[in-house]
Amino acid sequence: MDTEKSILAKLHFLQAKGLSKFDITKLVSGYPHILRRSLTNMIIPSYDFFKNLFQSDEKVFMAIKRFLGILTLDIEQYLASNFDILQHHGVPKSNIVTLIRNHPRALLKNPDMFRKIVEQVKEMGFDPQRTNFLGAVFATRTMTKSTWEMKVGILKKWGLSEEEVFQAFRRHPGCMVCSEKKIMEIMSFLINKMGFEPSIVAKYLTILTYSLKKRFVPRGSVFRVLLSKGLLKKNCNPSTYLSMHEELFLPRYIFPYGNESSKLLELYKEKLSLSNRKKTEKV
Repeated sequence: MDTEKSILAKLHFLQAKGLSKFDITKLVSGYPHILRRSLTNMIIPSYDFFKNLFQSDEKVFMAIKRFLGILTLDIEQYLASNFDILQHHGVPKSNIVTLIRNHPRALLKNPDMFRKIVEQVKEMGFDPQRTNFLGAVFATRTMTKSTWEMKVGILKKWGLSEEEVFQAFRRHPGCMVCSEKKIMEIMSFLINKMGFEPSIVAKYLTILTYSLKKRFVPRGSVFRVLLSKGLLKKNCNPSTYLSMHEELFLPRYIFPYGNESSKLLELYKEKLSLSNRKKTEKV
């Protein structure tokens, strides 16, 4: 009975903070470990820490939905220590808070190892005052040296130089967080199916973070039609049409082409629908 009361108290706490029963069920089923932690000594102090950090229950919810385990962390051992390390190296507090909200696991690293990562990123030439510094810290934290070398090796096979890869990482560190499989698939799509030169792709590796099925395939299909009709230049900036929001993409790349517009829109929606159908079938 005590165990049952303990579990109910934790569920009631989460619900009282504003999480729906659906969210709580989904989160707890994905991270049941929380039910074994102390409400008084762990969960409540952790919640209060993040509430003070984010200054908003809604932002705490965002972080919790990304990783419920943040309510079971040893705040002093990991978060507080690594937070201090970043500030000591000149990283603005607001940037650190944003990183934790978007990537709650980002500071879950032994402080000694985390300090070495931060120093390594500084040695690479990243400016702690800029947001890409934390992007580089996060990317470096998630990769071993061998993983980095494998990803660089894949990009070199597609014609990029090691210097081009490093410069791309300097601009957009998130491009190297993608899995080796995803990097291979997207590079194949960009170069083999869309005809981009490796030197062009090297300038915009941030697009590696986009979904192949939801972004590349639908928009790439439209791109190839426009290219075949001479309505686009072959080596235009791929980031332009891959990164823009749909409400901007449609009026710029589909609607302006008269009789072709309806066919382009049909093709685009067909590819999007196929992507969503495959996702549903997997689920």
